[in-house]
Amino acid sequence: LTLQQMKELGIDLKEDRIEFTFYEPRTVGGLAIGAKGETNVSGLFAAGDVVGNIRRGVSPAAYAIGWLAGESAAKYATTQKPSSTIKATAFIEAQNDFYHSIIERKSGATWQEAVLALQNLMSYYSGDFRYETLLKAGLAHLRKIRQRAQNTLTAKNPHELMRCLEALNLMDIGEAVMQCVLERKESRSSRYGTIARVDYPKIDEKMNKLLMMKLENGNPEFRWREPRATIK
Repeated sequence: LTLQQMKELGIDLKEDRIEFTFYEPRTVGGLAIGAKGETNVSGLFAAGDVVGNIRRGVSPAAYAIGWLAGESAAKYATTQKPSSTIKATAFIEAQNDFYHSIIERKSGATWQEAVLALQNLMSYYSGDFRYETLLKAGLAHLRKIRQRAQNTLTAKNPHELMRCLEALNLMDIGEAVMQCVLERKESRSSRYGTIARVDYPKIDEKMNKLLMMKLENGNPEFRWREPRATIK
């Protein structure tokens, strides 16, 4: 829609300057990408709010990087052959059975209850003040909540099923957040206020970097990376 309106107005991104609202430069978390929007998953490209390790990334990430990512994805697609689903069949069937179990349950927990339980847990165990034993207790409770949600969530229609899956996805994100907080052993001021580790009350300048997390064989692996330089 934006591109269509620009075309109708005769605006050419290569020739015309466009004024955007100023966004305070800040580094945000999200998917790590390369110069053309590629992630470390072959064939997966990203842009917009889900992208991390980029400053002032709202409009630039959505428009400029989105354009690059789209072109890159299109070029990548032309080089690939249709893949076989044989290797993925067991996974697809398992997910299909799981989705049907949520729809077919006559009674159980709603997606609203699952989200509320997660919100309460994250607020208490991973709020403004955090320490190792509290975070580990939160992780243990989160895993119990997720298991219970998987066993009891129910949906009356496809829309509610989507919300149930969204709630489970948020639980995965919540676990990633707590794992990363455990790994960052310091306290640091951010745009939204000070995030404090009670057991590590001081700033550690060696950790003035982005913390990258990847799941390997079901376990989190971490590495530190310098933020991308700001283009002047």
